[in-house]
Amino acid sequence: MPLDIAKLKSEALAKRERGPLPEARIRDAELQLGFPIPQPLRRIYSEIGDGAFGPGYGFYGLAEGTELFPDESVVYLYTLFRQGDPEDPSFSWPHMLLPIM
Repeated sequence: MPLDIAKLKSEALAKRERGPLPEARIRDAELQLGFPIPQPLRRIYSEIGDGAFGPGYGFYGLAEGTELFPDESVVYLYTLFRQGDPEDPSFSWPHMLLPIM
């Protein structure tokens, strides 16, 4: 299914919570993650907004939390999940799978 940028933009504008991220902030997040963000996701954060819109509770902010989830961002959650689960040593969060919602 193609990414409907126009629909996401209109929804983000209606909520008026967070604007698009500058390229430098996206590059900083990529440095923290250790890999480039996939192009469709990069477009969402650079052209539409930094989370708090979309289906359900919306996208997480890339490097900062949203009003609804102030302590949860994509970078934070990915880093946390990659540490593993001490209660389940067999669990391993997949490399480069970003928790965006």
